[in-house]
This record gives sequence, C-alpha cells and structure tokens, in this order.
Amino acid sequence: MIVVLGASTRVLHPDGGGGRGFPGHADPRPGPPKADLAAHLDGLKETTRTTSTLFVIIMGSMVFVAFMAVSRIPDTVGSFIISSGFSKWVVLAAVCGLYYFLGCFMEPIGMMLLTLPSSSPP
Repeated sequence: MIVVLGASTRVLHPDGGGGRGFPGHADPRPGPPKADLAAHLDGLKETTRTTSTLFVIIMGSMVFVAFMAVSRIPDTVGSFIISSGFSKWVVLAAVCGLYYFLGCFMEPIGMMLLTLPSSSPP
C-alpha cells in the first residue's frame, strides 16, 4: 500500500519505490523524481517502437490466418488428429510441447496468433 500510494502521488521514485515495502531499505534517491524532457522523449520513443512491433506481429498473423483459411490447413490437421486415434492427453501434451518449443523463439502474442487457428476447434 505504501509503494502504490507513494508512486502514484510522486513522493517516491518509481525505480526505488518498490523497496519501500522492505523494512530497512535506504533509497539513495529520496524524494520525487526529476522529470526532464529527454527522459520523456526516450520513453515515448520506446513505447512507439514496442507498439509498432506488436502491430506488425498482429498484421502478419492476420495474413497468416487468412492463408490458413484459404489453404484449409486447420481442417486437415483436425481431421488427421481425429482419425489418428490419439488420446486427448497425447494431443494436449503435443500442443503443450509445441508451445514450449515455440516459446523459446517467439513472443507469446505472436505465438498464440499463429498457432490457435490450427489448434482450436472451428
């Protein structure tokens, strides 16, 4: 509670305010943070970069989903899984293993947007 109120009222510095909840913590930067224009511009630049990256991932996955719908790959994969006779636990383990492997290389949002069209029921 102290951390949330201190950070929202700008009494505590955002970087060192989290340590206020720990007894005996001495923050070397007491008082409100100094706001300068360069720091705000850097924050805006980083926010813009992150937002545009997410939009590119979402647009690419929308194109991929359209391709999947036209090529009917999700229907083919679904009919293969149903006709193979695997138990539901084996299929679940395979999907979890796929997400575990893809999680090493991709962001979670892009990974879900790319794989859910073929792994979720119609």
